Parts: sequence; C-alpha cells; structure tokens
Amino acid sequence: MALREYHRPKEPKSASQLLRRTQPITKAIYLSPRPSALHNRKWEAAVDLSNLGLDRIQTESDGSVRIGVLTPLQDIVDAQHLKQYAGGLLPKCAHIAGHLGLRNVANIGGVLTTEKGAPELRLALLALDARHISTDGFITELRLPAQTLLTSLHRVARTPLDEAIVAVAVALRREDNIVTQARVTVSGISSTPVRIETSEEILTSQALTPSLIDKAAAATVSAADHTYDDYRGSSEYRREMACLLTRRAVETAWQREFKT
Repeated sequence: MALREYHRPKEPKSASQLLRRTQPITKAIYLSPRPSALHNRKWEAAVDLSNLGLDRIQTESDGSVRIGVLTPLQDIVDAQHLKQYAGGLLPKCAHIAGHLGLRNVANIGGVLTTEKGAPELRLALLALDARHISTDGFITELRLPAQTLLTSLHRVARTPLDEAIVAVAVALRREDNIVTQARVTVSGISSTPVRIETSEEILTSQALTPSLIDKAAAATVSAADHTYDDYRGSSEYRREMACLLTRRAVETAWQREFKT
C-alpha cells in the first residue's frame, strides 16, 4: 500500500472530517476474517478508529442490542446475553466466521465492509433485521431490535470451519401456531447474501405444513443467479442446495418451539 497518511482520531467528529475527504483517498480501518491483498487497496490515507470506543456490546433495557463496529468476533462468540438472543444465532455464526486467531483480530465492521467472507454472519444480520447506525457520516454500530425469534442455520461446506458453499439462515416468530414473521436469508446463490422475500411471504400468516415448506424452499431457486458458480459448486448444485437447506432450516426453527 502506498499510504501517505495514518490518523488515529480521538473523537468521531475528527474521524468524520478525515473520511469525508476525496483527496487523498481516505478509508477507515476495519479488519475482516477474510483479509484481502494489500495491493488491491487503493488507499492513500488510513483512519484508525480504535480510540473511539466502538468495541462494545450493550443490551438496552428494552431488550435491543447495540454492537460497536470494532467489536472483535470472538467477543460476539463469548457474549452470554447474545447466546440468549434469538436462539444464539449471532454467536453461532461468528464462531464459524474464522479460526480463533482470526476471530480475536477481525471485527464486525470488517464483515460489513468486505464483499466476501463470513457469509453466515452476514446472513444472521439480515435475518435479525440488524440496522447500521451512523454518527458523523460513518458507521459506528449495529442495532438489533428486541424480539423473540426461533432461528436456525444450515450450511454445506467442505470442512466444518471452511467458508460455506451455500448457507441458509431462518428466523421465525410464532404466535398461536401461526408464523407472524419470517426471515429467509441465503448465501452462495448470488454474489452477496440475500433475503428471499418470496419465501417469507409464503410462510407468513399461516401454520406450517410440509407442502407450504416445500413451496417456500422452491422459491429460493427463482431468486438464484443462474450464472453464479465457481470451482466449489456449479449454479445447478447451488440452487439445489439452497432449496434443500431452506427446507431443513425452516423445519428446524419451527420444531424448536416444541422443546421450550
């Protein structure tokens, strides 16, 4: 990298002023669990946000959760209150985002700002309706709304800790045997993780039946990019896995209600 400047501001306003510059090209430092080659970064100035207190996890009185963008992934794995939130989906996905060494270095901001890597964690954030909060023009934290959800993650990968070829995360809210809210998120069928709103609409406001689950699972195929493939899996394989994993994820999330 041909860095000309390195800054470590002590207040958000100073960081914002630096990041709003167009010359020199200035970027904030976030650490991803999937590091990219430095020569691909056309930066001229870097802004270190470590003095701004953005590495905290906080649960509010209403049950919502705030996560600073510099929070290490291992802190998310270890947070006891997150293990109780929405079935522990977020810590589970953070755990498989990388090995222990990477989880202690990488932060949630790195996941948000990197196109590839940690697909399961990005699926969890989509399924849990996480919102990006900006202060002075740059993202400072994520906020997760207070909610009681039945969640499930299913994935196919070459090894347990390898990046998923295809993964599906599902979050359901259930009242009186009826699904009142559904989130179906899939990675591995397009260049970025996506919500399958068609599947969500099929599942919502109805009691689940095998035929309804099959219909929702089949809807993931229509959302797939039919040209998306790589050496790990063809587009046909990815579509088939998305359909299968969606069916399994919905069934698993729904059945968890009977165990509580």
